[in-house]
Amino acid sequence: MTSRHARFGLIACAAFLLCACGSQAALAPEAARGQTLDVLNQHTPASAQVVVQDVSTIVDLEPSYPVGAPESWIILAACADSATIDDASYVEVSVIPAESTTRELRGRIQENDFRPTVGDCS
Repeated sequence: MTSRHARFGLIACAAFLLCACGSQAALAPEAARGQTLDVLNQHTPASAQVVVQDVSTIVDLEPSYPVGAPESWIILAACADSATIDDASYVEVSVIPAESTTRELRGRIQENDFRPTVGDCS
């Protein structure tokens, strides 16, 4: 193999790695639980309707959404009219301020205890 061919092979390999690493996996509604709204925003199509329910009363706080940056809100439950948020035209999430989460609350999020705080979405 000539050095010219070797160089082309390295360039093609580097281009493949950049493309493969740059893509992110689709986000299922179940996987959105415990994430912040900025993660949801990275996956939601611009044309999708997104409903955000502030359920801060669960942690004895007054609802205050949309105050604060997206990364300051934790998703308790999510649903979408598609298998993934990335392909959805309708997404609904319930959120609380990230600062109010505790270890116990994170466990309840993962157990899907807050599923009733969002609709059906189908």
